[in-house]
Amino acid sequence: MASSCRVASEIVTIGRIPSRVLSVRSQPAHASRGGNSENASVSPRPVCYVVPGNPGAASFYRSFMQYLWEYSEGRMDIISVSHAGQDPGVLKRDVMTAEDDVTGASSKSSEHSCLIDSDYNNGYFTVADNVEHHCAALHQLTQPGQPVILMGHSMGSYLMIQMCRRAGIERRVVRVLHLLPCPGWMGSSPNGQRMSPVLTQLQWLIRGVHGVLTYLPHCLLRAIVRLHLSDVAPELLDECVEIVMHSVTG
Repeated sequence: MASSCRVASEIVTIGRIPSRVLSVRSQPAHASRGGNSENASVSPRPVCYVVPGNPGAASFYRSFMQYLWEYSEGRMDIISVSHAGQDPGVLKRDVMTAEDDVTGASSKSSEHSCLIDSDYNNGYFTVADNVEHHCAALHQLTQPGQPVILMGHSMGSYLMIQMCRRAGIERRVVRVLHLLPCPGWMGSSPNGQRMSPVLTQLQWLIRGVHGVLTYLPHCLLRAIVRLHLSDVAPELLDECVEIVMHSVTG
């Protein structure tokens, strides 16, 4: 097995959207571009791109990414990017005020570099927006010709399928992996048809409860989250609290 790895976490502007990026790389992306002719003949190492499920925060996949890297014995890079507007570490006001000319955002072809040119819909993004967001991230964060393994979890599986339909992406994908995929026909299923009207009416109650929770002290809210998510890793508790406080899921 490979030695233990460190998952790097940073905020990167992707298509004008500040985004949380987690990555595991055993060597710099430019390491194989040296003058050694032997290195030039080596095929690019594959990259596994993990598309998160709800609530869309890549930080929840840190331990999973470490396991993937160790299981692969460090033979591939692993990247995960939070959904646009759904990471508690990236506030909506940062999304709204992102500059157009951020370094790195336009360094590659503009094929996937313009996510949304409007007013960002007050910081909220549709499923289609997030498909474009992840296509832009994959284009910006990986090397040309680098083989791509797409891995989608839950709702991320649906986004992944839509990504594979993009001409610039499908040519590079060598494998797709679904982790507990969310069925695209959920809304038209018998349970979906029964529950949709109920959930539509309950959304106002949920918004009201959320509004009350945001006024609670951080320590009390943390205790409530801990009570309902007893199995969550301690390092993710604060992440869950931030998701509740900022309503990043819209």
